[in-house]
Amino acid sequence: MATFEAQVEGLTGLSIDGSSSPTQNELSQFLKDGVVDVINKLTKTDKSAAMTLGVVTSESGSGTIIDGAILDVWGSDGTNDHPAQAVPASIGKRSVDSSSLSYRSKYNPCYYREGKRVIVKPNGGSILHIIYPSVAYDQESIYNVPNQYISLIMIYAAIKALGNALSAKILPSDVSIPVLESVDTALPTFVEPGAIVMPSSLADADVSFTLPDFPTFVQPSEPILSDSSVTLPGNIPLIKEAISAVDYTNIGVYIDTQEDIELAATKIQEMGLKFQEYQGDIQKNLNAFNASNVQYQASVQKALQDAQLESQDDVQKIQKYSAQVQVESARVQNASQEYQQKLAKSFQTYQLETGYDMSKLQAEIQKEVQRFTQDLAKETANFQSGLGKYQADVSKVSAVNQSIIQLFSAELQKYSTETQKAQADYQWMQGRQQGLLQEYYGAFAQGQPAPQQEERRR
Repeated sequence: MATFEAQVEGLTGLSIDGSSSPTQNELSQFLKDGVVDVINKLTKTDKSAAMTLGVVTSESGSGTIIDGAILDVWGSDGTNDHPAQAVPASIGKRSVDSSSLSYRSKYNPCYYREGKRVIVKPNGGSILHIIYPSVAYDQESIYNVPNQYISLIMIYAAIKALGNALSAKILPSDVSIPVLESVDTALPTFVEPGAIVMPSSLADADVSFTLPDFPTFVQPSEPILSDSSVTLPGNIPLIKEAISAVDYTNIGVYIDTQEDIELAATKIQEMGLKFQEYQGDIQKNLNAFNASNVQYQASVQKALQDAQLESQDDVQKIQKYSAQVQVESARVQNASQEYQQKLAKSFQTYQLETGYDMSKLQAEIQKEVQRFTQDLAKETANFQSGLGKYQADVSKVSAVNQSIIQLFSAELQKYSTETQKAQADYQWMQGRQQGLLQEYYGAFAQGQPAPQQEERRR
């Protein structure tokens, strides 16, 4: 025969050890409580069954401690046994006084209680009473309990074990909405080099000389970028807890106290209907959670797609801006070369017409043009470097945020899966507990013990 632990595991589907819910020590306590409850209920509902659970204790007339219910008491005249009548202690104390009206002979014994002490008069006798044997999870039988009642004790312990496991069940931790990173680097601005400062015109020349206009840099308009952020929906779906109206407390009262078997059977049926309604509420709440979760997942995906589209649009704007700066820089470079050519031609014409030595003026202008050209190249290089750093930072932050969002999506999916599994496990355990409760109380409501474990399995 299997141990009680193995039998309860078979009834509940739980795996019980020293650190589980329940633990092996807690299971032993459930078994002890089950012994007491089953014996008490059998004593109330089936007297003949209760007689099979009794033990006989001899009492000498001075009293003995009896904890359980008394089933029968008798005395002896030395040859035959005679039933003893229960009397109040005040009468029992006078039962040995031959001059008292309460006197009892050995042919008409009585017994009475003084607290837990039971006294049989006049000469002692035998007491058939209930005892509550000790039991542990690793046993296979219980002293003085017939095998046909073991299954009831197993069901009781299984109900308590499921209750313990249900109380230890918790939903997975809520998922927190992540905080995304932002780009700290500012988009660079092209700094135009200082304008060319021309030397003073030739005061002593009689020939009119006009210098051509030097080209100017036209600053392209900076693009207006998005804030590079992702707005995730904040209404993460949660499961609404169903409220149970199932209560078997009164059924135990009907059986143990009022001994109203018919009312107990009616209440068991009523609780069965309420439990079906409770299971329906659980399924309804689970369906609502699934529907909300689908909508939330769709909102997350839309937010991610919108952010990705904005990011792509920003990249295109930056690329266009960079191209415009490069085009304008190249235009100025070409215009500068044309300017130098026109200037040289003007100098040559002026020098031919006047014979004036233009080398000094030409050197000053050349120096200024060269300064402007170098500044333009330097500012262009600085702009390209800053733009490259900005683009690198944008790419880095985008990659980090994408990783955060993917992790959040995975955690959200895991939360949804674990929540549904926890809810399904909880619902199954409650349904199994409900079935065992109906079987347990139904056995007493019918006035007969439950079938043995092996028979129920077949």
